[in-house]
Amino acid sequence: MGDSTGPTLWNKCDILSEIWYYQRDNEEFEDFLEMYDIGLPLAYFLREKICIPTKSGQQFIEDTYAALLEKFGVPEDYVYADLDELLSMRTL
Repeated sequence: MGDSTGPTLWNKCDILSEIWYYQRDNEEFEDFLEMYDIGLPLAYFLREKICIPTKSGQQFIEDTYAALLEKFGVPEDYVYADLDELLSMRTL
C-alpha cells in the first residue's frame, strides 16, 4: 500500500511504465497513450536504466504523471504502490 509522503521521480516512472508497457491495447488509455507519447516511453526507459534523467526529461515525466492524476481525479501527494492502486482510488 502507498503512503502520503509524496511520490519520487522513480515512483512516477514505475506507474507510467506500467501504462506504456502493459496498457497499450486498453481502450481506456488509448487517448492518454497518444497524447503522452514521449513521457510514457521515457519513464519506461528511465525505469529500465536505458537512459539517464535530464531536466527536460524529468519535466516530461512530471507533466505526464500530473495529467494521469488529473485524468482519474486522484490525490497528487500520495505514493501509489502500482497502477492498480492508483486506479482503485479514482474519482472520475
